[in-house]
Amino acid sequence: MRKITLLYLFLFFLFLLYSSFVFANWTRCYDPNTEVTVQGKITFFDPYHRGGPQRFWLQVDDKRILVFLAPWWFLEKKKITFKVGDEVEVVGCKFYNDAGQICLIARKVVDLTTQKTYIFRHPNGTPCWRGKRHQRPYQ
Repeated sequence: MRKITLLYLFLFFLFLLYSSFVFANWTRCYDPNTEVTVQGKITFFDPYHRGGPQRFWLQVDDKRILVFLAPWWFLEKKKITFKVGDEVEVVGCKFYNDAGQICLIARKVVDLTTQKTYIFRHPNGTPCWRGKRHQRPYQ
């Protein structure tokens, strides 16, 4: 019984280590050289999502783009929320996920429905939710 418990603890520790690495890697992978601006309509947003970054699906012409925003607690702290049907403009770093879908890591989102602008990253890509000691100098 003790061996099984230790095995479960070890596997849980590996899972935590892996998930923290994946999340940390996501926060550092912003490349300003691949920045694009797109405008479209939000087709899905789950404000109660707590695992990993908050995200929404954006319909742009005939394409669906997955947009990553920030950790849930950052949106909650700044009272940022979106609704399905909102027209938004997103400035962000473009990449393709493992499933081949177009994704953006948002630096700035302008909600065209409410005319509010939300900043998630500094111009050099550093996340706004990180403390001052973690800031890289602007490029």
